[in-house]
Amino acid sequence: MKKIFNILAALAVMTSVACAKDVLESNVPLDDDVEILNRSGAIRPFQFSIVEDIQLIPKEKSITGLKLNLVYGYNYDINGLDIGIISKGKNVNALQVNLMSIVETEGQGLQVGLFNLVRSYSGMQWGVFNLCGTEFTGCQAGFYNYAPTCTGLQLGIVNTCSSMRGVQIGLVNIIKENPLPFMPIINMRF
Repeated sequence: MKKIFNILAALAVMTSVACAKDVLESNVPLDDDVEILNRSGAIRPFQFSIVEDIQLIPKEKSITGLKLNLVYGYNYDINGLDIGIISKGKNVNALQVNLMSIVETEGQGLQVGLFNLVRSYSGMQWGVFNLCGTEFTGCQAGFYNYAPTCTGLQLGIVNTCSSMRGVQIGLVNIIKENPLPFMPIINMRF
């Protein structure tokens, strides 16, 4: 009996996901008098991803609302709340709570997870490894924090950047362009 219930529940979930995908991808306006648009068309308030190729909304479409990543989800634009195991986006303005969050171009908001990887970010990264590829503005808090250019606060065991306008607090603090590039406990440059 339990196996039959589990099979029926799985079928119900798959059917619901398929129906939701059809509804969300339809071109029928939400309201005849109201047209909600952003860069890529109508706003999609919900995304459910198992992996990139098995998700409700194609990656090219923007998500404004809730994005759930069972294993791995990818959308170009993410706005709102992003939760799951691995999430990837090009432009992100969200609260991201994932084991790994990846932002390919620009992001802002709050990232919480084990690995937070961004190209350019404004906001807060709170995780074990916080890595930024170009410019970071805000606060990085974790075991290892890295940003080539940082404006704000780095709080962790190891903090490193090339140029800084702010403060580092941790065991190992490195600001490469500082007169004293290495300082334990606290390092700063303004």
